[in-house]
Amino acid sequence: MSSYVLLRKVKLRTEQIPAWMGGGDAVSHLEIIRYKGDVGCYLFYLSKDGRPQADIYYDTEEDAMLQACREFGIEPDEWEIVTQEEI
Repeated sequence: MSSYVLLRKVKLRTEQIPAWMGGGDAVSHLEIIRYKGDVGCYLFYLSKDGRPQADIYYDTEEDAMLQACREFGIEPDEWEIVTQEEI
């Protein structure tokens, strides 16, 4: 059994990736996860091959989504809901 739940994920479009991030070589998609026993969640920045490049803790899933909107222009309806399961 996993120690976390994947809540949402989104693949970035090339035009959403800032040039300073390598134009998609460094970061190609984002995931929001919650670890068991934690009330907050993490916004993970992942490479094309799925390796984590960075992660940032947020108090709420909505806060993580807001940061993704600020940073990459990702709107709430662009996220794929993976699970709404409570852990």
